[in-house]
Amino acid sequence: MPPALCLLVPLFALGLYLSIGHPGLPSAPFTPERAMPDVPAARIAEVIAAARARLAQNPDDPQALSALGEALTVEANGTVTPAALEALNKALAKNPDDPRTLFYLGLHEAQSGDSAAALTRWRALEARSPPDAPWLPTLRAEIQRVVRASGAPAPTQEQMQAMQNLSPADRQQAIRGMVEGLDAKLRDNPNDRDGWLRLANARRVLGEADKAAEAYAKADTLEPVDARILADWAEAHVRQVPPGGAVPPDAVAVLQRLEKAEPNNGLALFYLGAADFAAGHKQEAARRWKALLALLPADAPIRGMLEQKIKEAE
Repeated sequence: MPPALCLLVPLFALGLYLSIGHPGLPSAPFTPERAMPDVPAARIAEVIAAARARLAQNPDDPQALSALGEALTVEANGTVTPAALEALNKALAKNPDDPRTLFYLGLHEAQSGDSAAALTRWRALEARSPPDAPWLPTLRAEIQRVVRASGAPAPTQEQMQAMQNLSPADRQQAIRGMVEGLDAKLRDNPNDRDGWLRLANARRVLGEADKAAEAYAKADTLEPVDARILADWAEAHVRQVPPGGAVPPDAVAVLQRLEKAEPNNGLALFYLGAADFAAGHKQEAARRWKALLALLPADAPIRGMLEQKIKEAE
C-alpha cells in the first residue's frame, strides 16, 4: 500500500464517525415521533422495521416510503444514505407534495453540494406550507444554514423562482456566475476578509477545493482563522490529494494548526499520521493513529485498516 494510505479512506467516513463535517441533522423530523434523534437506536430500528413491514404489504405506500427514508437518515446521523434516497424518490413519485419527502430530498441535495437545488426545493415547500405548519421552523433553519454554508450571496425570491424553472446544469451555471461575481469584487477589494471566507465556502460547496484553499489562505493572511474554519480549510487541501499521492506541505501546515486548536480532531490525526508515515516518522504516525482509534466506535469500518497500519508503523 502506498505511504499516503489516507487516500484509501473517503473523507465522509471520517466525518460520519468523528463528527467532522457532519451534515446538518434536522432538529425536528417530520414523523409523528418528532423526537426521533433523541430516542435510543432500538427505537429507530423499530421505526425502520415497521416501515418495511408496511412496504412488504404495499410496496407503493408513500407514507411508509417517506418514513423509511427519514428513519434511515436519522440512523446514519443525518446523512441521506443511498437506501434512504431510493425510498424518498419512490415516495416522491407517489406523492409529490409530501413535506417530509421534499425536506429530506432537499437535505440530500445540500449534502451532495447542490445548494441551489436544495434551496429551490425548500423555498417552494416553504411558500406552499400553512403558516402554522409544524415543520416550518426546522425548514427555515435549514434554509438559513445552507445559505450560510454556501457562502454565495443569498438569491432573492425572484431569483429562486427563476432557478426553479432551470435544468440542474443551468442552475449550477447560475450559481457559478454568482460566485464568479463575488470573486471579481474581491480582486478589486482584497482586504475584505469576510468576503474571502464567503468565497472559500462557496468554492468548497461547488467542489472547487483548490480555489477554496486559496480563498481561505487569503482570509487567513488578513486575520488568522479559527478552528472551525481551519477544519474546512484542511478538508479543502486534502481533497486535492490524488490517489497514491502524499499530503502536501501546505496541507500539513493547516492540519498542524488544526491539531493544535483541537487535539482530538479526527481529520488532523488521520492525515498528519499519514504524512508522518510517508516521511518515515513511524512512531509519530502510530501515536496519532492510536489517538484516532480511541475516538472511533467499535463498529467503525475503518478500525481494521487503522489497526493494521498501526502495526506497520510500530
